[in-house]
Amino acid sequence: MSDQRRRPLRSRHSCSAHSRKRPQLYPITERAPRYFATGGQSADTRFVSTATYNTVCGLPATKTDFNGLIKTFTYDPFCRPYQVSQSITGTYAKTRFENEGNPATQALAKYTPLPNGAGEDFTRSYYDGLGRVYRVETPGETVAGAKRIADTDFDLRSNILRTAFPRFVGDTAQWTTNSYDWNDRLVKTVYADASQTIFAHSLDTGTGTNPRLYAVTQTDHVIAVGPVRATRQSKSVSSTRGDVVQIVRDLGGLALTEGRTYDVLGRLIGVSDPGGSNWSYSYDMVGNRLSATDPDLGAWSYIYDVANRLTSQTDARATVTTLAYDQMDRLTLKTATASGGSAVTLTQNTYDQAAAGFYNVGQLTTSTNPAATQAIKYDGFGKVARQDVTIGTLTHTTTSVRDASGQTLRTQYLPVQLDFGTSAAPLQR
Repeated sequence: MSDQRRRPLRSRHSCSAHSRKRPQLYPITERAPRYFATGGQSADTRFVSTATYNTVCGLPATKTDFNGLIKTFTYDPFCRPYQVSQSITGTYAKTRFENEGNPATQALAKYTPLPNGAGEDFTRSYYDGLGRVYRVETPGETVAGAKRIADTDFDLRSNILRTAFPRFVGDTAQWTTNSYDWNDRLVKTVYADASQTIFAHSLDTGTGTNPRLYAVTQTDHVIAVGPVRATRQSKSVSSTRGDVVQIVRDLGGLALTEGRTYDVLGRLIGVSDPGGSNWSYSYDMVGNRLSATDPDLGAWSYIYDVANRLTSQTDARATVTTLAYDQMDRLTLKTATASGGSAVTLTQNTYDQAAAGFYNVGQLTTSTNPAATQAIKYDGFGKVARQDVTIGTLTHTTTSVRDASGQTLRTQYLPVQLDFGTSAAPLQR
């Protein structure tokens, strides 16, 4: 039904931008750039990761990485994270929402395994009705001992009013207290030892390439001996864009002044120190630094490829350092050529070399130069499990074994065997 004064009723079959739902995308396969042969570099088909999804929450149920390691995700009835666990290593992370709705005890707790299967480590964050964390609780020295806590109080405008140093439950809190002005700017901090810092905000107008707008003068009152205070003062001046254009140290004394200038895109192009030394920089349109003039290092210049990767730099001695990368922007070769000389290899890197029992895909596996070679193998945590360093004819080997907590249980050094922890007597937390 309709008339001239009212809009026609919408047909039940009509479709509008509000009634249509945009389809959700659930990527199940992802190929990293290394998967493809580009720029004369070979392809590596191991660089594929996959995912499955929880159909209720629309969130990942499993993720399989380049090394075949599987992470499993579970969720609570509200589709919030509940547990993440990993194959091979057995590590996990639990998330629990405790005592929700009770303003005195509601907390977010996270649990991870302790070394040697000795239970679980935890971090419990208590939060108020605004979601602000006001206490963080972690284990004490022993399971039965007093827990460690760190407290934070807020003012009525949600500024941090005071923070306490970490302490054991039952100990006296040592507070650091803050004060703010009408604009929520920090104006004073009083520390637990009664020393304090005062921040004075003021206008500091000026014209030029970087027009000044405001300044912050910081005065530190440090207790030296008894009630006697030593005073230290500095000043920071900012431009209308918020860039720091001047810093004055020992204000009222030596007044050591550092000046800074910026281009119209807010990039640092000049620095002057109290001694009159000057630094200058230039950039291309995407922000890559093209040149640097330094009173200590001299003049340097830089060249980049179309992917904004540094490919060449020339220092004040006219030595040219050249860099090359793979499809994933990982450094593969770095050489240096002195003026009138030939190229010297500083480092040559190889990645992703397969090794039985290790998980090397995506990792640096060999780094070599004329003086030494390092071969590296990784465990399921992505940490170094074995490292062989060869200098001349001698190879030094370091092997580490970790448990589900990711902590080292034992380390062995060769060729002269030296063990820290063994399978029978592992290192303890």
